[in-house]
Amino acid sequence: MNFKIYFTIFTLLFLPHVVHAETFDFLANQNVWVSSETVFAGDTIQIYTVVLNTQFDQMTADVQFLNHDKVVGVSQVTNLQKEGAKQVKTSYVLPKGEQVFSVRLTNVRVIDNGATKIIEDNEVRGVDNGVKIVIDVDTDGDDIGDIKDEDDDNDNLKDTEEPAHNTDPKKPDTDGDGILDGVEVSKGMNPVKTDSDGDGYKDNADLFPINKQEWADIDKDGIGDNVDPDDDNDELLDVDEKAYGSDPHKKDTDGDGILDGEEKKLGSSPVKTDSDDDGISDKKEKEIGTNLAMVDSDQDGINDLDELDLGTDPLLNDSDKDGVLDGIEKARGTDPLNIDTDGDGVNDLEDAFPLDDKESLDTDKDGIGNNADTDDDGDGLSDTKEEILNTNPLLADSDQDGIEDGKEFELGTNPLVVDTDGDGKDDAIDQRPLVAQRFTLIQLASILVGLIVFIAIVFYGKKLVDNQKSDLKRDPDYRPKRKKKRRKPVQLAFEDRPRRKKKRRRPRPEQSRDGEQRLRKRVKKRRRPANYEE
Repeated sequence: MNFKIYFTIFTLLFLPHVVHAETFDFLANQNVWVSSETVFAGDTIQIYTVVLNTQFDQMTADVQFLNHDKVVGVSQVTNLQKEGAKQVKTSYVLPKGEQVFSVRLTNVRVIDNGATKIIEDNEVRGVDNGVKIVIDVDTDGDDIGDIKDEDDDNDNLKDTEEPAHNTDPKKPDTDGDGILDGVEVSKGMNPVKTDSDGDGYKDNADLFPINKQEWADIDKDGIGDNVDPDDDNDELLDVDEKAYGSDPHKKDTDGDGILDGEEKKLGSSPVKTDSDDDGISDKKEKEIGTNLAMVDSDQDGINDLDELDLGTDPLLNDSDKDGVLDGIEKARGTDPLNIDTDGDGVNDLEDAFPLDDKESLDTDKDGIGNNADTDDDGDGLSDTKEEILNTNPLLADSDQDGIEDGKEFELGTNPLVVDTDGDGKDDAIDQRPLVAQRFTLIQLASILVGLIVFIAIVFYGKKLVDNQKSDLKRDPDYRPKRKKKRRKPVQLAFEDRPRRKKKRRRPRPEQSRDGEQRLRKRVKKRRRPANYEE
């Protein structure tokens, strides 16, 4: 386009021109052109021309752009100097069909040698032959004119196929149901009917447009709701939803963020946001792990909501792990988050007075702490007296004989000894705990009988021995053995005393070659008297 402009200006300025007296020529070669010839009806183009001033000192004029001799735009040229040129244009929206564009100048005023002149319109030459272009329609806006386009409406159905389906080749959706004609044909629907299967639901809303028995699929699983056992795919069958009162077409009937089927598994209600009415929503309980169907999840005696307020763990019945349930601690006023509420160094479980830092023990369970109690074990003896008696002030029965120390003190028995009189009977079962009774009457009778039997045996045995001796004496061959008289030892001087021979040790056992163990002994042969007879 720029080449055309430069060429026109060069031609007018440097080549000789023929000027007719009766007309004036202000247009370059009577030329007019458009911004693009590849356009379609409805497109906006620019129409161009070039105005020249080769005769006058200065000129001003209106430039009219025409289509089929009808003005379609006007531009103005002002104070154009001699030998000057100016490109002018106008915008135009193209209609369909053949277009013939031309240009003419009106209201021309010039200054020539200082004088202003008005040139009549009939004295100004216009464009004799303008530009001619044929404008096609591009129905689908694909930059292909309908003349060349095989699918004018771009509905995926060729223009040659549209008559067979009674569709409009210039309308992509003939029946206006929101579905392109080509798509309807490819899916077996009727492109000229809004309800192809006649089930009362328009094709654009019917998920099964060619199945008269189905039209909805809530869970988008490809199974129509009329035959789908779980329409909303919430893992709760439609028949169960009816029993629970939940909506079979809503995955989360109560809108608490938990699917109806999951609520069934958790034991909560699919139609209540707080199934157990504990003040905590089911969604929150699921997040923190508490039981959606129980007010007190850990069964410690404190509701889950109260536990959250207290800061205790609703899933742990003993938050501080001191051995005392949170509910018990709350009831008696101790801190369920502190194992030693009064700070006396004794765990709340073991502290008889968990709120009194001065007391922790109550041995006799009388409600008075040991520090203030004068008789800690409640045995009737004061702690001072027990200290004197050396008994245990924290044990009511120091010797564990079944009688409390105070009672033993009254009876006179020893509270530190199980059997005071040492007769083998514990003080608790001894009728006379201070008098030793070694044997019972039965034991004494048994001893007496045994003694009589012993005496009888001895007497009878002696009698038998005497009878045997008398029988021997009557025997003529009997010779009584003579008793050897023992010689009195002679006192010898120390030097004359025979030396005592050392006792020889027994030889150790040795292992023979054949593996048998033998004992070597040296036997000293004893001299036997000459008259010895075996």
